[in-house]
Amino acid sequence: MKVSKFLPFLEDGDINEVVEMILNKKITSIKIKRVIPFLSNEKVEETLNKVIEDKLSHVKISNFVPYLSEEKVYELYVAADSDESMNIEKESLIPFLVSAKLKELFYLELEKHETTE
Repeated sequence: MKVSKFLPFLEDGDINEVVEMILNKKITSIKIKRVIPFLSNEKVEETLNKVIEDKLSHVKISNFVPYLSEEKVYELYVAADSDESMNIEKESLIPFLVSAKLKELFYLELEKHETTE
């Protein structure tokens, strides 16, 4: 039986402990993408920040994106744009941007593209 089947029935504290164990590589049989849906919004952003700050390459940043606030997705896009060593393709964030931010970023990218040619 897959251990991930237990996740929906664990308490918040236990889920948070599983997340820490995944981040610290003490658990490898459960991927972070299986746990994220059971985290609070605050814990999702907190965990993502830790992944980025500690440069945890074994955790995919893209797994967090569907669970982030619109503002956090925008911040992530800007960060990925300025730091190419981040473990995410900024293009993968486009579908999660709100139209006002999307328009703003489109014109910024267009301007960069036009000045490099």
